[in-house]
Amino acid sequence: MPGYDYLKRTELLRDGKIDATRSVASGLAEENSVAWDDANATAPSGYGTMVTYDNSKFIVTTANNLRLSEAWMHNNISARPDSTNCAFCHFNKPAVDWKKRGDNWAPNGQGDYTYEVHQNIGCMGCHGRKPTAAQGEDYTSVYGGPYRPWAWPPGSRSGQGKCTFSSLYNNNDFAAFKTCADCHLKQGDGGADYGAPNPEAAHREAGLEAKIVQATDSVAGKASISHIDMMACSACHSRKVDSYDWNGMGTGNNGNPMVDATGNDVEGRLTDHENANIIKTDMTDRSGLGWYQGKLLRTSYLNTLFWRDKNDTPELDANMDGRPHGMDALLMTQVNKVNEENNWTSLTEDKHGHVTAADINERVGKLKTEIESWTGQTNAKIKLSMMHVAFKDQHGVSPAAMAWGSGAGNNPSDPADDNTNGCLDCHQASANFYNGAVDTVGDNNSMYWDDDVVPFTKVNGFSQATDMHPNVKDKFGVRSLASRVTTGTINVGGIDYATHVDLPRAATMYEATFMGPADFAPSYSSTAAIDFSGFEKAGC
Repeated sequence: MPGYDYLKRTELLRDGKIDATRSVASGLAEENSVAWDDANATAPSGYGTMVTYDNSKFIVTTANNLRLSEAWMHNNISARPDSTNCAFCHFNKPAVDWKKRGDNWAPNGQGDYTYEVHQNIGCMGCHGRKPTAAQGEDYTSVYGGPYRPWAWPPGSRSGQGKCTFSSLYNNNDFAAFKTCADCHLKQGDGGADYGAPNPEAAHREAGLEAKIVQATDSVAGKASISHIDMMACSACHSRKVDSYDWNGMGTGNNGNPMVDATGNDVEGRLTDHENANIIKTDMTDRSGLGWYQGKLLRTSYLNTLFWRDKNDTPELDANMDGRPHGMDALLMTQVNKVNEENNWTSLTEDKHGHVTAADINERVGKLKTEIESWTGQTNAKIKLSMMHVAFKDQHGVSPAAMAWGSGAGNNPSDPADDNTNGCLDCHQASANFYNGAVDTVGDNNSMYWDDDVVPFTKVNGFSQATDMHPNVKDKFGVRSLASRVTTGTINVGGIDYATHVDLPRAATMYEATFMGPADFAPSYSSTAAIDFSGFEKAGC
């Protein structure tokens, strides 16, 4: 609805007044004066559950109930939510897709069509479900019957696409969900597909439909698939090019920060996504590449920096989860207790984006004392780790004239960088489509350390250390692609330290040495019994 106060809603949620959010944020009511009971740490009757309504906006029925007028409903309630509603949680600082992908949405009608060519059809242009052949209605539910594409309960929510990391999956996701082909390969009838232009002729002219490589499921030794067959549309078209500073931060498309989980942010949230040091200030071509379901697609790597205990023997259960033997991620309650005692927040905020070995060692010592006090043992080994998750990057679709392969080159906004042969956008040594690297710690952040950073995990039969999530797979979806970003070196004051490096795009597409599914760790034998106690999974 127009005028919905999302900032007020956020304030109420943080105060625990969940039931009051709807009526107060919509302007229909005000908070009551009931205050939280600090002395007893309880919510008194009516706290967050009762409000004072503005009677001028209601009709009082004969039963003395309040009812919204038909005129008010007509003027304020829309079956199709405006994109600014979606953007409050999903786009722009500090929303979730701004963090994961660097996604933005120009506010208040300031359409940036260079950044996103679909700005005029809004979020629901793609996320409102398409008709299905199984139903006779124009729009139908996956459960059958008439479909209300922007209503609730389940069976009528907006569509969500498939991805490698999907924590909100339910039966409606990808059910009648629109893909690029659903609009662009329907010849543009001007209706539900918005008259989208058909790109097939342009692709054919550029040679993108020629069979060039063997399919992943074939051993025939014959080229059978084309660029179009093996690449998602986003691989070439999602470049996140902005045309003007509509958010007042120097660029309209910043985001995709490192998540600094070494402490809370300045507003008290448990981790820090937002300080100026860890943000990428311009997301143009800052995404990576990866495989999903046999296709190459754009991905944005969200890097989380966090504390853990690496004590293997004797066993120490640092986070008290019942599973000892090292690599326990510390609880944020443990981390923030130490931080509060020392007047700390996150490392990158407190040190203004210049984190030294001494800074890290200081915190390691304090955390070690806390964990050993917590567990009653004296052998904690506190370390830092970085975990990279590859989120599918589907927004920020720039005009076709700026796509990879169009001749736009490495800098799509600079005509001097253009290539007369579009193939050279990707297929030359200086082309950043494949050869570039992605910074994953933030544009104004640097860190170096002694021996205080350990790999996130080991993959492929526990044979390869990696800072990537194990779901970052090869194009067959079989082997995890192991890659490290914590193996750099730097000399400071004549002393060599370890530091971070950028993540090469190539490293998230192919292994340096091609291997098969069975190429894991070498085998070992022992005449003594091997003790696996402490490694059992619950319920096994």
